[in-house]
Amino acid sequence: MITRAMTAIALATALGVSGCGHRATSSGADEPKRCPTRDIDIPAAWCTDISPHHGTTPATALQWGPATADGILWEGRLLCPDGTHPQVSAGHVPTGDEHAHLMVWKLSCPDDGPKRTWYVDPTRCGNPCPPPPFRLIAAAAYKRFVASRIAVYGGASQRAVELAKEALKMAPGSEKLRWWLGVTLFEARRYADALVAFGRAAQLNPNDPHLKLHMAMCKLALGRDGEYVADLQAIMASTPAGQQVVADVACRLAMILLSKGRAAEAEKMAQVACDAGQAACCVVMPDWENSP
Repeated sequence: MITRAMTAIALATALGVSGCGHRATSSGADEPKRCPTRDIDIPAAWCTDISPHHGTTPATALQWGPATADGILWEGRLLCPDGTHPQVSAGHVPTGDEHAHLMVWKLSCPDDGPKRTWYVDPTRCGNPCPPPPFRLIAAAAYKRFVASRIAVYGGASQRAVELAKEALKMAPGSEKLRWWLGVTLFEARRYADALVAFGRAAQLNPNDPHLKLHMAMCKLALGRDGEYVADLQAIMASTPAGQQVVADVACRLAMILLSKGRAAEAEKMAQVACDAGQAACCVVMPDWENSP
């Protein structure tokens, strides 16, 4: 089996990366002697005295090594200034440019602020810290998050909750970890607690339709059907049509309309969901004309 680590080693060899250097910072702490990985522990001293141009120009490219090729090196750890998590797309500097060996990361935060562009050198390894004011959650918190996910998928819901709480305690300002605690609580059927957790995540990202949907699902589980329907309608009204969450919400609304005997309205809503890519509503649509 070819692992990500093996792929990174092969790429490093092809690019001529003979080793991952390190140097002493002004605080005296050594920077890493190996290329950064997603779970690397980063002492705070490494992230002090960083130039404001760190990573923002080809000449000051981030030296993050082969693991940067797919743009997900810091997935789950990288935080926007407000604690939300950015969307990252990775590309290359155009062929023929003197910096053609560099990767280009485009970052956008949920607050709709200015998009950032970072230049990343996959052939060199150095300081793993992101350009300020972006930051990384602690490696220990990330590892507990991963362990919590494994616990959820393994059916150990209570252990998943415990690990999620530990992770959040280490990085309380992370929207993702607040959301994940909500997920684990929901899986443990602690719907009232899950609603609170999702609400705390929404404090950092109030316009996220996915968080709104999670909160609506908690209300449904708590028997608050009227609020559930109202929340779904609000999500539909406030979310651009191109987002995948619209398909899920539209299909849910279609099912509710169908259960109330409003087949014609249900079919129209199902068509919206089907057109947006929700296959479940596409499958049942042909039978709806025969529904009461």
